[in-house]
Amino acid sequence: MASCVRAELLTAGGHTPTIREGGSLAVTPDGEKFILFGGDPSESSFTPVVTAVTENPSTPGEWMWKALPATAESPSPSTRPPMVSFASAVVTGSTAGQQQQGLYLIVFGGVGRDRVSVGETYAFDLNQRHWRRLFFPHGGPPPRHNSGLCISPLNDSEVLLFGGISDPERLRRSDLWSLDLSKVDWSYDRIPSQCDSIGGAVWRKVKVGSSSTALRPSPRDKFAMASHQPSGSIYLFGGKTGVDWDTSLSNQLWRLDCSTYEWELLEAKGASPPPCRGADGSSWLWSIGDSELLLLPKDAASLYTLDLNNHYWCRVLMSGDVCRALSQLEGLWAISPYSTAKRRGLILFDNSVASISTEDDEDPVKVAPPREKRQAMVVQDDAMIRDAEEQMMKSKKEVLALAEDMAALGADRGRLIAELESMRRQAELDRRSIREARSRIQTLDEDVRNAENLLKDSEGREAELRGRVARRGKLDDLLRKLCGMIADERWNEAKTVATEAQKLLKPSCGANVPMGTRAPATTGGRRAGSSGRATR
Repeated sequence: MASCVRAELLTAGGHTPTIREGGSLAVTPDGEKFILFGGDPSESSFTPVVTAVTENPSTPGEWMWKALPATAESPSPSTRPPMVSFASAVVTGSTAGQQQQGLYLIVFGGVGRDRVSVGETYAFDLNQRHWRRLFFPHGGPPPRHNSGLCISPLNDSEVLLFGGISDPERLRRSDLWSLDLSKVDWSYDRIPSQCDSIGGAVWRKVKVGSSSTALRPSPRDKFAMASHQPSGSIYLFGGKTGVDWDTSLSNQLWRLDCSTYEWELLEAKGASPPPCRGADGSSWLWSIGDSELLLLPKDAASLYTLDLNNHYWCRVLMSGDVCRALSQLEGLWAISPYSTAKRRGLILFDNSVASISTEDDEDPVKVAPPREKRQAMVVQDDAMIRDAEEQMMKSKKEVLALAEDMAALGADRGRLIAELESMRRQAELDRRSIREARSRIQTLDEDVRNAENLLKDSEGREAELRGRVARRGKLDDLLRKLCGMIADERWNEAKTVATEAQKLLKPSCGANVPMGTRAPATTGGRRAGSSGRATR
């Protein structure tokens, strides 16, 4: 197990880069150079620059930043990477026989200025400073950014890609891809057009496990991924999962067996790290030994080591010039992969550079006597004590802030209870008003029914009166005719009209005189006399 994790500020001169949100920091296989690619150096542009920081071999401890602009012989802009951030990058070497011929920065994906993910693959020759685009006749992975990219622990010519997220769809992915570089022709042709692209590389989608239901990580991005050569595995931790309206941070630990491409979910005990996500465009899970991983979470209060033999988490304190948690560093924006050759990595925060190195108690290369080692640890212990005091003060401030929040919550609770009681009283008044309104509605319904009955009665009377008026009018017409006939002494016609008039008078008399009574005799006598005289 690593006994010490030490962070030291570095004196870095030269062409110091500006802070790049979403920049990718890679390391060469020998650990001599750290390569920074892409990112957002300003509010208005994404600049695909390549910058290297190296240690001065003649003056150990002094580092130098150096821009690596593309040479004049570089191809047209269409064969250079687009201006992207949050791309995935790794440094690999080309070999001829047993000798290494060159170093190449492999860049995949990223998100452009228009917030749309890209899916092209490019290679930058770190020696010739020449951009070339890799050509894939059978296609490659879908566009994405914030994905994991690392060299296979079993084959230096294989690069593995996992996960990421695609914009503008905001679609997280869980697919695994393999980039085979074993048959790539890195040589340059005399024909300029043949130097724009490289053939022979093959992207292949890896079938995970032996069945479609094989265990695998859920779709995610911003996770930590590291290649562990002694076990031939790739380890994956954390990340952001779910969809935009229901996202969550994970603290799952997965292992990919690169010989069978089967995933395994590891259940580790001990001081397990909290759910967290990685620093944008950087690696923060390091393989620091044959059986140990170092986790450098950006937003947690501690560093963690994982014993791969026993699957046990342990917290680790960081000593040195930067003896505090990464979450306390202002402006942390990039963490490099771990260099096993130099047993170190770099972190970039604000405008500073720090080297994180590890030491092992059982390292046979270490020749310092035990006494000197204990003296060095005393200095580290003092730094750790100061760091612990800072953490204690920070915890006290957090407790006071929580107490203030609790008091505010208590006041809000009393106010909400009073509002609830007022709402209850208002609801009772509303229920009473509803009951009164129902009673009034019932009374109005009865009044409406009575009015409808009266209306029906009045309609019957109106029809009866109209019938009487019609008979009265017809009777008046008959009387006028009768008078005219009598005056002209047309007695037969007068008799007929008189009979018709009597028929009209019978319903009228029956309607007005109660049944069982007789009409006055005088009226009948007069009418009879009149009729007799008319007959005579």
